[in-house]
Amino acid sequence: MTSHLKLCNAFALSMLPGFPSEGREWLVKVEALSLEQARATLADGFESLVGHSDTAKMLSSLLGLSVSCVRKDLTLKAGDSLIVAQYAGPRLPEGSSVLPPDAKVQWAKVSCLS
Repeated sequence: MTSHLKLCNAFALSMLPGFPSEGREWLVKVEALSLEQARATLADGFESLVGHSDTAKMLSSLLGLSVSCVRKDLTLKAGDSLIVAQYAGPRLPEGSSVLPPDAKVQWAKVSCLS
């Protein structure tokens, strides 16, 4: 499914075209989300840009939604939003589909306003 809403496991300034190489300025809003808020936001559809298969499996398990592993560059434009699932913890064991006890996922909604 292709949607304006994207799910990523990281946010990078390189996703903003023309920044900083062309001096373009961006207004970006970042909102912290709970797991429940992220799940509800993604429930109506999203495009997965999670670049690691084990991370996609783990996020699928947490969200109760199918998260595909899709590794490609992302260039945002004004009006785009993405949910960022920022993993913090030890390296996921090979083939893992659950969050290790000493790890967490921090959720955020990033909106490109202009």
